[in-house]
Amino acid sequence: MPEAPGKGKGRLDGGRASRPTGPVMARYGPTRGEHAFRAAVSAAGLLLLAGAVGLNGFPAGPAAFEVLLAGGGFLGASLVWSLWNLFGRRDGG
Repeated sequence: MPEAPGKGKGRLDGGRASRPTGPVMARYGPTRGEHAFRAAVSAAGLLLLAGAVGLNGFPAGPAAFEVLLAGGGFLGASLVWSLWNLFGRRDGG
């Protein structure tokens, strides 16, 4: 019986799939504990940032860009990503 094309002899990988199957990020991404830690640190950073702006007033000029986009944007995106991976995914990852 002839072998199916692409399998067996002549293939360098011995007939195995050339790419890993399944969700690769689920195997190599952060664990649930790392996401929980990242979410807690991001939330604490956002609270400290809000407290600093509340006590000192809203910065003017380039400092506003640094505070809002660089600081708040990074911490906010990190918090959303971690919470999404903790509670929003259906695959348990």
